[in-house]
Amino acid sequence: MRFALLLLLPACGLGWIGTEDDRTAGLPTAGAGPYKRLEPDDLTPASEPRFLNDTRADVEDPSMLAGGAGLRVWFTRRTDEPVVSEIHYLEAPSAHQLPSVGPMAVLDATETWEEGVVSSPSVTRNPAGGLVMFYEGGVATPSIGRAVSADGVSWTKDGDPLLVGATSPSAVFVNGETWLFVTRPNEIGIW
Repeated sequence: MRFALLLLLPACGLGWIGTEDDRTAGLPTAGAGPYKRLEPDDLTPASEPRFLNDTRADVEDPSMLAGGAGLRVWFTRRTDEPVVSEIHYLEAPSAHQLPSVGPMAVLDATETWEEGVVSSPSVTRNPAGGLVMFYEGGVATPSIGRAVSADGVSWTKDGDPLLVGATSPSAVFVNGETWLFVTRPNEIGIW
């Protein structure tokens, strides 16, 4: 009787013993379940996913707003030869269409405190109208600057940094207030 029971066990389809369920169904690497791959859309002019690739520069720190004009993106573009760090802009009608504007440089280092570097834009809608950008500038003493714009392309900077000794700004406008989150490399705590 025991021998007959042992012979029948492999044929029962216990899943983890048989081939019905190898416990990988639904994992991202299997491309199944809630993590399935997106269906390609060959009718759009954009390659999906779309990557901005410039072999002469590093492109990083994107800040994006969605609105009536579609998707608006500001990002840092750095080059090594010559060393340049500036903020660029592009605009696309949707995530499935190629950019209709840009990429183009919209903010470069013109203030002494920026020490030739502007990066890490964080753009929000300005409660007074237009847009406001918080950005990182400086090398020896990194600081956060502020600029305003009516169109997202032409920016007017505040002359002095908003916050000295801070990096990586991230801003959000909530309930009538602008909240600015930063990293303070030389200080302990949440800022």
